[in-house]
Formats: sequence, C-alpha cells, structure tokens
Amino acid sequence: MSDTSRSQFLYASISDIQATIRAMDTKANVLLLVLFVPVSRITDISPMFHYLTRERFGFMSWIATVVAVAMLFFWLVSLVLTLWYVSAVHNPSTHVTGNKPPGSFYSATLFNVRLWNIKSARYASSQSLDEHLKQLPQTDEEICRELAFEQMKLVYIRSRKMALIKSGYTCTAIAALFAFILGILSFIR
Repeated sequence: MSDTSRSQFLYASISDIQATIRAMDTKANVLLLVLFVPVSRITDISPMFHYLTRERFGFMSWIATVVAVAMLFFWLVSLVLTLWYVSAVHNPSTHVTGNKPPGSFYSATLFNVRLWNIKSARYASSQSLDEHLKQLPQTDEEICRELAFEQMKLVYIRSRKMALIKSGYTCTAIAALFAFILGILSFIR
C-alpha cells in the first residue's frame, strides 16, 4: 500500500472516529438532561419517598427503603460516570506506546492557555512560526506517522468515552427499574 493510500485511509479513520465521538457526546448530553429531571422534581418526589419509607410499617417499609437506596445509588453512579464522560481527557498521547512523532496534527502544546490567563492577550505560542514549520512532516512517511499517532489518540478517547457512556446508560436503566419498582410499591396497600 502506498503512503498516499495509507494517508487517505488514516484521514477517513480519523474522520469516522471523530464523528463517533460527536454522536456519543450528544447521547451523553441527553443522558445528563434525563439525570437532572429528578433534581428539578425533588419537591414532588420527596413526599413519595417519605410515604414509602416512613409511613408504612414492617416489611414493606424495609423493602421500599432498600429499593430507594439502590435507585439513588445507581442514579448517582450514572451521574458521576456521565460527568466524568464530558470531562476532558488529559493528554491521550501518554497512552500511546512506541516512538512518537511530534504531534503536529493536533499541536496541543502550541499554546499554553489556562483559566487564569484566558482573557489575557499576553500568552504567545511555545514555538516560532519557523520552528513550527520545521516540525511539520516533510515526507509521506512522516505524514502517515503523524496521522497514525492522531488516530491512536482518538481511538483511546473513543474507547474511554464508550466505556463510560455504556456504563452510564446501564446504571440509568437500573435506577429506572428501581424507580418502577418503587412506583409499584406505592400502589400496594
């Protein structure tokens, strides 16, 4: 396979991975909205919990309390996983092994912008324009190495995010099941 074909393949792969990450980001945003609905309805939910866990006596009260605690646990775990999902991944290049290229495709270290200097116009690039141009890949092989490096970093990000969002949705489904059980318990006299 020629270097040009390899580059085209890597460009297509990078584009596909980025599209997958964007789609998962949308799902995570929807999940966050769903997870915050109970917070907005806490004044309606609280009396039901009180009724199920305090005003009933005996075995049913105990079951309702266990189910309510389990539901709350899975809801909180789902919320934490989803918030962890939307947080930034710290330098995925540290997870790539082997001889790494400079990383000029993404150029993450070109500007060192932090929260405390974000409004300031006083920060400058970490390299001059000439230094940056010298660092850019010169041959098709170097371009392929840069693209493969970028692809590997994106695959790490996608894999991490996929595991978090799957776990978040699973915990949300389990919390919804426990909420359904609580709903059934509220009708049992």
